[in-house]
Amino acid sequence: MMILTKKLKQHAKYEFEFAGFCMDLSSWCFNNNIIESGNSLRMITQSSISSMMNIYNKLAEKGVSCDFYSNETLHQRNIKSPGYLMEKILTHHNIRIINIESILNSALKIANLPVINICQNIKITHQNDGLHMLNIIERMACENVLLREVEGYRGV
Repeated sequence: MMILTKKLKQHAKYEFEFAGFCMDLSSWCFNNNIIESGNSLRMITQSSISSMMNIYNKLAEKGVSCDFYSNETLHQRNIKSPGYLMEKILTHHNIRIINIESILNSALKIANLPVINICQNIKITHQNDGLHMLNIIERMACENVLLREVEGYRGV
């Protein structure tokens, strides 16, 4: 059970980091009048925080303390490059998918139903987040946001 607890704590940290990058890109979108993408990113942020809190609550029920905030999870708030943020979001999204699958497999081996339920719900959230991210990338591509950055324009 200790390994599963450790994996859950790490996953909650991934959700926290992912939410931070999504919130930063959401703010960038709002500041640059890309409202639909900003709203979608805010919604993804909320679902990631919700997933993190579900894990936190399950661990708290077992008396396990969680600290999601550390120097390792802070990213530079002054980085406003949409390409950098999108890269971080996609990387963290992939990590979240791989990690929750690993936790689910471990939980299935020991038939831990509460953890299995949490993991299955988080997997659904991740799938929905992925669909939203495809729409965001498409909208940002239509706005030439990422293309301008590749050409050397930061759009800040």
